[in-house]
Amino acid sequence: MKNLATKISFKNNQLLLICLVLFAALIPNILHSQQYRFIDAYMNDANVKYSNFNNDQREKLTLLFNNFADDYKALQLLKNSATLETTASIAAYNVVVRTYNAKKNLFYAAFDSIQLSKKHYTTVGL
Repeated sequence: MKNLATKISFKNNQLLLICLVLFAALIPNILHSQQYRFIDAYMNDANVKYSNFNNDQREKLTLLFNNFADDYKALQLLKNSATLETTASIAAYNVVVRTYNAKKNLFYAAFDSIQLSKKHYTTVGL
Protein backbone atom coordinates (compact mmCIF):
# COMPACT_ATOMS: atom_id res chain seq x y z
CA MET A 1 0.00 0.00 0.00
CA LYS A 2 2.96 2.32 0.51
CA ASN A 3 3.67 1.77 -3.17
CA LEU A 4 0.18 3.02 -4.00
CA ALA A 5 0.67 6.19 -1.96
CA THR A 6 3.97 6.81 -3.76
CA LYS A 7 2.33 6.46 -7.16
CA ILE A 8 -0.38 8.90 -6.12
CA SER A 9 2.18 11.50 -5.05
CA PHE A 10 3.68 11.41 -8.56
CA LYS A 11 0.22 12.15 -10.04
CA ASN A 12 1.01 9.71 -12.82
CA ASN A 13 -1.94 7.81 -14.28
CA GLN A 14 0.20 5.02 -15.73
CA LEU A 15 2.09 4.30 -12.50
CA LEU A 16 -1.13 4.16 -10.52
CA LEU A 17 -2.73 1.93 -13.14
CA ILE A 18 0.20 -0.50 -12.91
CA CYS A 19 -0.15 -0.62 -9.14
CA LEU A 20 -3.89 -1.23 -9.32
CA VAL A 21 -3.46 -3.89 -12.01
CA LEU A 22 -1.05 -5.70 -9.69
CA PHE A 23 -3.68 -5.59 -6.96
CA ALA A 24 -6.25 -6.96 -9.39
CA ALA A 25 -3.86 -9.78 -10.31
CA LEU A 26 -3.86 -10.88 -6.67
CA ILE A 27 -7.61 -11.34 -6.58
CA PRO A 28 -7.84 -14.65 -8.51
CA ASN A 29 -5.05 -16.13 -6.38
CA ILE A 30 -6.75 -15.07 -3.18
CA LEU A 31 -10.12 -16.34 -4.33
CA HIS A 32 -8.49 -19.58 -5.49
CA SER A 33 -7.48 -20.21 -1.90
CA GLN A 34 -11.16 -20.70 -1.11
CA GLN A 35 -10.92 -24.22 -2.44
CA TYR A 36 -8.89 -25.16 0.61
CA ARG A 37 -11.48 -25.51 3.30
CA PHE A 38 -10.17 -25.92 6.79
CA ILE A 39 -12.01 -26.58 10.00
CA ASP A 40 -11.24 -22.99 10.92
CA ALA A 41 -12.27 -20.98 7.87
CA TYR A 42 -10.87 -17.72 9.26
CA MET A 43 -7.98 -17.53 6.75
CA ASN A 44 -10.25 -18.25 3.80
CA ASP A 45 -12.71 -15.62 4.92
CA ALA A 46 -9.93 -13.12 5.59
CA ASN A 47 -8.45 -13.71 2.12
CA VAL A 48 -11.80 -13.16 0.44
CA LYS A 49 -12.43 -9.98 2.44
CA TYR A 50 -8.93 -8.72 1.63
CA SER A 51 -9.47 -9.44 -2.05
CA ASN A 52 -12.80 -7.62 -2.04
CA PHE A 53 -11.24 -4.71 -0.16
CA ASN A 54 -8.50 -4.36 -2.81
CA ASN A 55 -11.00 -4.61 -5.64
CA ASP A 56 -13.24 -1.97 -4.07
CA GLN A 57 -10.21 0.26 -3.57
CA ARG A 58 -9.33 -0.02 -7.24
CA GLU A 59 -12.88 0.78 -8.32
CA LYS A 60 -13.19 3.79 -6.01
CA LEU A 61 -9.82 5.36 -6.73
CA THR A 62 -9.15 4.85 -10.43
CA LEU A 63 -11.60 7.35 -11.93
CA LEU A 64 -11.09 9.90 -9.16
CA PHE A 65 -7.33 9.70 -9.53
CA ASN A 66 -7.42 9.98 -13.32
CA ASN A 67 -9.59 13.09 -13.09
CA PHE A 68 -7.32 14.60 -10.43
CA ALA A 69 -4.12 13.81 -12.36
CA ASP A 70 -5.53 15.14 -15.65
CA ASP A 71 -6.50 18.42 -14.01
CA TYR A 72 -3.10 18.61 -12.32
CA LYS A 73 -1.42 18.34 -15.73
CA ALA A 74 -3.76 20.97 -17.20
CA LEU A 75 -3.01 23.28 -14.29
CA GLN A 76 0.75 22.80 -14.71
CA LEU A 77 0.49 23.58 -18.43
CA LEU A 78 -1.48 26.70 -17.67
CA LYS A 79 1.01 27.78 -14.99
CA ASN A 80 3.93 27.31 -17.36
CA SER A 81 2.30 28.97 -20.36
CA ALA A 82 3.49 32.36 -21.51
CA THR A 83 0.09 34.02 -21.74
CA LEU A 84 -0.40 37.64 -20.88
CA GLU A 85 -2.12 38.24 -17.57
CA THR A 86 -5.47 39.79 -18.29
CA THR A 87 -8.66 39.78 -16.31
CA ALA A 88 -10.00 37.03 -18.56
CA SER A 89 -6.87 34.86 -18.31
CA ILE A 90 -6.79 35.23 -14.52
CA ALA A 91 -10.48 34.29 -14.32
CA ALA A 92 -9.85 31.24 -16.54
CA TYR A 93 -6.89 30.25 -14.39
CA ASN A 94 -9.00 30.54 -11.23
CA VAL A 95 -11.65 28.27 -12.75
CA VAL A 96 -9.00 25.64 -13.52
CA VAL A 97 -7.61 25.92 -9.97
CA ARG A 98 -11.06 25.52 -8.41
CA THR A 99 -11.80 22.50 -10.61
CA TYR A 100 -8.43 20.97 -9.75
CA ASN A 101 -8.97 21.55 -6.02
CA ALA A 102 -12.44 20.02 -6.13
CA LYS A 103 -11.19 16.88 -7.89
CA LYS A 104 -8.16 16.67 -5.59
CA ASN A 105 -10.40 16.92 -2.52
CA LEU A 106 -12.75 14.23 -3.84
CA PHE A 107 -9.85 11.91 -4.52
CA TYR A 108 -8.17 12.42 -1.15
CA ALA A 109 -11.47 12.07 0.71
CA ALA A 110 -11.91 8.64 -0.89
CA PHE A 111 -8.24 7.75 -0.37
CA ASP A 112 -8.28 8.80 3.29
CA SER A 113 -11.47 6.83 3.86
CA ILE A 114 -9.81 3.73 2.42
CA GLN A 115 -6.71 4.30 4.56
CA LEU A 116 -8.90 4.46 7.68
CA SER A 117 -10.63 1.25 6.66
CA LYS A 118 -7.26 -0.36 6.11
CA LYS A 119 -6.11 0.66 9.59
CA HIS A 120 -9.33 -0.78 10.99
CA TYR A 121 -8.68 -4.07 9.20
CA THR A 122 -5.10 -4.29 10.43
CA THR A 123 -5.92 -3.45 14.05
CA VAL A 124 -9.26 -5.20 14.46
CA GLY A 125 -8.88 -7.86 11.81
CA LEU A 126 -10.94 -8.66 8.78
